[in-house]
Amino acid sequence: MATMNAGGKLTQMNTAAKPAQIRLTWRTPAYWRVTIDNPSINVLDPEMVEQFREVIVALEIEGSR
Repeated sequence: MATMNAGGKLTQMNTAAKPAQIRLTWRTPAYWRVTIDNPSINVLDPEMVEQFREVIVALEIEGSR
């Protein structure tokens, strides 16, 4: 699930099976950081694809405000 927090607070994408593989940090309206953390080699798996989708949706929603 995506949650949006303003002012530099960490936003995590969580699935029931695994901890967040993608973290979204919103520092300012113009500066967002997406961190990929899927050790050991950051392989793209189905959970990460879903988390990417959630990040993109969150960015689109916030970008349209």
